[in-house]
Amino acid sequence: MTTIVIGKRHLAVGLFWQVGAARATEARQRALALAEQQRTNTAPSIDFLCLRATCPVQYGVSGLEDGHRPGMTAAAAALADALPGSWAGIFAVAEGWYYVETRRGFIAPTGDRLFPIVDKVAASAMVRKAAADGRFDKIYAPAGFDIANAEDRPLSDIITAPRLSLFAANRLRSLSPLTAARRPVLTWKIGAPICAAIVGLFYAWYAYIDWSSTEPLKPALIAVWESAPAAAPTALACTTGILSYPTLPGYAFRHAECGSAGVSYHYEGYARQSKRLYAETTPPDGCRLTLLENGDLTAACPIARSSRLGRQARLTADEARRAIWRRMSGLGLEIKVSAASEQPSPPPGAEDQQPPAALPILKVDLTGNLPPADLAADFAQLPAMTIESIGFVAPRSWTIKGKLYVQ
Repeated sequence: MTTIVIGKRHLAVGLFWQVGAARATEARQRALALAEQQRTNTAPSIDFLCLRATCPVQYGVSGLEDGHRPGMTAAAAALADALPGSWAGIFAVAEGWYYVETRRGFIAPTGDRLFPIVDKVAASAMVRKAAADGRFDKIYAPAGFDIANAEDRPLSDIITAPRLSLFAANRLRSLSPLTAARRPVLTWKIGAPICAAIVGLFYAWYAYIDWSSTEPLKPALIAVWESAPAAAPTALACTTGILSYPTLPGYAFRHAECGSAGVSYHYEGYARQSKRLYAETTPPDGCRLTLLENGDLTAACPIARSSRLGRQARLTADEARRAIWRRMSGLGLEIKVSAASEQPSPPPGAEDQQPPAALPILKVDLTGNLPPADLAADFAQLPAMTIESIGFVAPRSWTIKGKLYVQ
């Protein structure tokens, strides 16, 4: 069995990890092609796919013969989300010695291995080789392994027992209808309408309770961060949008800016016929091309709308500063945090009344080579944070401008 137990939940280990897919659909197609190749070579079957929220998309594959089942959480993916950056570690579990290796947030193809408890020598050799490599920022190993500068952290302190949910992150999904039929849950054709109905009824009840209250609400305070786009999905959408820039004949991509209105790409003409090629170019779907006076070209394209923050508890300014530095330091980023205030707009119909009090915020500017999508898990842990813009300058320089609403 290539599983480990955290709490009362079984987590899948020993997946084969790959990276390079631009989208989840492309990752699934690659996994299906790999599964077909395995069947042709009479090798162990590939039945499951695990997708990570990275850019490009990383995916892992495994099979029923590994003892895996639909809905299981991939332990390596949960660890890579909890510990960003480049690291290698060996963790003592009841089933043996669990080795994981990540580079810049991506799990190595063979960096997800479970050694039997009697193979301590092989497990030690694996992590010692990684420590000697010198390319990892951090090494994790039990104190008994006697590895210099290694940190001893129990696996249960890093990841917790994953919740049971159809929408849980890093879980195994069936690749074939046959495997899906073995799953003891409702199929999507039945389950999706039921889930939608339950969610709809809940929001209808919530709206009734909320608006039937005799206590007047404070729309000026609620509207600001409830309607603001959440930071994590914005980081994922903008990173994907920017790195999926359209290819335009005669023009070289130079930089891009992503915000609530979409992505604006900037191109520099490199051929004498650039202007003629521009006249003959059909804009990508939904995009608008603009030729500048200096011969450069811009393309404005839409991106998927991010989910909203909704009602979230705010941290104090000091708590927010500590949370930002704790999550963002050590990643090679230039971090600037400054206090400011924001004047909210008056609620509809109250424009002639006294303006609402200004709201305290922390402005956060991040600059570095790490794609914003790699920080999505960290942004999700910062309450009431929104991203105003994300900039990119080829080949790999990123700038993130965001803010946190604080108390």
